[in-house]
Amino acid sequence: MRFLVLSIFISFFATQVYSACDEQPNNEVDWTNCNFVENLDLSGVGLAKSEMSGVNLSLANIEKSQLNNSNLAFGNFIFTNFSNSNLFSVNMQYANCNNANFDNSNLAKVNFEGANLFTSSFKGANLFEANLLGANISGAIFEEANLSGAIWVDGKKCALGSIGTCN
Repeated sequence: MRFLVLSIFISFFATQVYSACDEQPNNEVDWTNCNFVENLDLSGVGLAKSEMSGVNLSLANIEKSQLNNSNLAFGNFIFTNFSNSNLFSVNMQYANCNNANFDNSNLAKVNFEGANLFTSSFKGANLFEANLLGANISGAIFEEANLSGAIWVDGKKCALGSIGTCN
């Protein structure tokens, strides 16, 4: 009897987790650990306050979107286009953002701690008070990016007026 109850309980919650990946993109969506097909077009969508830890959105187009206050920790965003998006106060700890495009995006207060930002582009982005502690920024481009108050990879706090480089 206990086995039957446990099986029903597990089946119910497994179904709930699976069905969340079928939800349409909207604010406060729960896409935890969802694995989406490559080249998914989410341009211009509202995904504020969403739970997307562990999500795979590699090669997705998320330009001009609202992701503020969302959790994207441990997500996979290889070659993902976030350009011109609002990612204010997003958690991207340990996310894989290899070759991602964050050009002209609002990344103020984003937590990139331990993230892989290898060859990602941040041209003209606002990284005011962003946390880059321990992130891999090899080959990353910060041309004209606002780094004022950001925590750099080595723990140094960037001075106000830091544009393109952490002073």
